[in-house]
Amino acid sequence: MSEEAYYNKCDSANNNNNNLLNKLLNKSQSYLIRSFSVKKEFYPFFASFLEKCKREHWDFSYAVNLAIKEFVERHCIPNPQVTLDRALNTGLPAKPYNVCCVPECKRKVAYRLILQNYEGKTEVFQVCRLHREWRHPDYRFIVGFREVEG
Repeated sequence: MSEEAYYNKCDSANNNNNNLLNKLLNKSQSYLIRSFSVKKEFYPFFASFLEKCKREHWDFSYAVNLAIKEFVERHCIPNPQVTLDRALNTGLPAKPYNVCCVPECKRKVAYRLILQNYEGKTEVFQVCRLHREWRHPDYRFIVGFREVEG
């Protein structure tokens, strides 16, 4: 028996699995499957979440995706809900997440600057296009920057 024929006979079960996997992976929509755990103290909230999904006729995955989207939109860098320490350390005013962090500037954020101080501590500052070259008085060294999506 030739080597090719032997390979094809032994691998026929794997070929069927590969075809099925290719059909699943080559859909117009792709999925990321991720599991999570619910701690004991969050059981009541999770049960309430499941109950509300059922009552509203929402798919569990759809509701989780909406929750993730809302979380990402509300918790930016820097997080406006925990800016007191950061505002005291950096001396910058607390502003909404989509506004340039430079004092007196009210333009929309375009970049995230990662700046470093002399001790090696890094901070992320969100700035507009006009302030792309801006440096904080205590964080003088640029480590990197990234354009904000959207």
